Amino acid sequence: MNPLLRSTLRSDTVTQPTPAMRAAMAAAPVGDDQYGEDPTTNELQSRMADLLGKESALWLPSGTMANQVALRVLTRRATRWIVSRECHAGWHETGGSAANAGVQLHEIGRRGVFTAEDVEVAIKPRGLPIYPPSTLLGDREHAQPQRWHRVSAG
Repeated sequence: MNPLLRSTLRSDTVTQPTPAMRAAMAAAPVGDDQYGEDPTTNELQSRMADLLGKESALWLPSGTMANQVALRVLTRRATRWIVSRECHAGWHETGGSAANAGVQLHEIGRRGVFTAEDVEVAIKPRGLPIYPPSTLLGDREHAQPQRWHRVSAG
């Protein structure tokens, strides 16, 4: 089977590298990324920043880590994050949003689909007399639960 047809976006670890990919990884120059001394990581981050028209970029090794870093940057403790029902962050990140960022998830829609009205209804109004988590962030995830995105090649 063609290795490109085996690619899947449902997990960071399901798609297996080809022998050529493994050889490229083994031959790549390395350094200490913590000190900004890894030329491969530096080149990747610089290239992505250029492609996206940004000042800089940060490579993270998994989608889960990227979600958690984004939550720490974009939210504050005791706020809500509106997400699509059955999203990866809610079903597969084992409470990381609450543990790492202190954020409560609020699921809306069905099978990754929701309307503007669903979002409006989910937003808690400010100034309620009871201390609620206020809504601070919304998310539209591209990856959906695996049972809904089957692709066949032939």
